[in-house]
Amino acid sequence: MNTHPSLAGLVLGLMLMTQPGRAGEQILEFDPSLQTILSPAAEIKELARGFIWSEGPTWDKKRQALYFSDVPENKAYSWSPEHGLSLFLNP
Repeated sequence: MNTHPSLAGLVLGLMLMTQPGRAGEQILEFDPSLQTILSPAAEIKELARGFIWSEGPTWDKKRQALYFSDVPENKAYSWSPEHGLSLFLNP
């Protein structure tokens, strides 16, 4: 059986391995299958900050946007290269 890490697992792993603004951030490869979904030239970028506890994320290929939620605040956000961060749902 051929398995690949999920995007959510990858992002969680990246969040656990780095703290924003720290020098020497790097992507650590624990499974060679990571190479099938991530370029060796990939860099860690902080897209936004100020959330209490965020979960998700999911990528919308059609809209070229990343969606995630801030659970304690009961809000969902989107981020895209074109529009940056925006509030997506605020029930």
